[in-house]
Amino acid sequence: MILTYEKDDTLFLECINLMDSIFPGIKKIALSGMQHGARWEDISLPFVIKDRGEIVAHLGIIPMDVILNNKRQRLAALHGICVKESHRRRGLFNTLMEEAMSYIKQHFDASLFFTDKYDAYKKYPFKLRKEYNFIYNIRKSEQTHPGLRILDLNNLADLDLIKKLVANRLPLSDKFNLLNGVELFIYDVLNKKIFYSDEHDVIVVGAGIAGLAAAWQLKIDLLKEKLISE
Repeated sequence: MILTYEKDDTLFLECINLMDSIFPGIKKIALSGMQHGARWEDISLPFVIKDRGEIVAHLGIIPMDVILNNKRQRLAALHGICVKESHRRRGLFNTLMEEAMSYIKQHFDASLFFTDKYDAYKKYPFKLRKEYNFIYNIRKSEQTHPGLRILDLNNLADLDLIKKLVANRLPLSDKFNLLNGVELFIYDVLNKKIFYSDEHDVIVVGAGIAGLAAAWQLKIDLLKEKLISE
């Protein structure tokens, strides 16, 4: 059945505890994201199955507004699909999937999710797509002071700046662009370094020295191409 977090104060902890038992660490990520203004209940719609009052199966849907091939569409991103070990092989997975797919058909243009167990989903109307890594060629520079600072998610001013920039960012492509991604962005960068250029009013997400080098190289490219944010 489909539920809403706002109407049940205990629902979040019940769902996240089940997910954390299957995907260790997800509870820590969820709680950290919520501490930084990315409320779980604002981004996920839970489908659950209960047994004697206990949640034993969960499937979440994250609504995503996107530009896809020059057309605005609403996508459903499936996540956190799991069944308690003691209740497996009872058809609960199929029950959840069928209910969710029926709901998606009525309220969304399409759905997507990432999995390494594609065979479990072959009976559902998904098409397998390869995942690609895009690598930026970082050129060495003799500069040692890139003029960038690291933003701190625990600093309210920095957090507000990040939210403002993400909410008002220019689309990278008219082929695919996420429109409502502030909360998702917060979750994605929880354990990453976020560099900010006051001069160009841009942020670059990276990790360690590689992230710093990429941020500095971006600044060089901005100067060369005059792609300065208005």
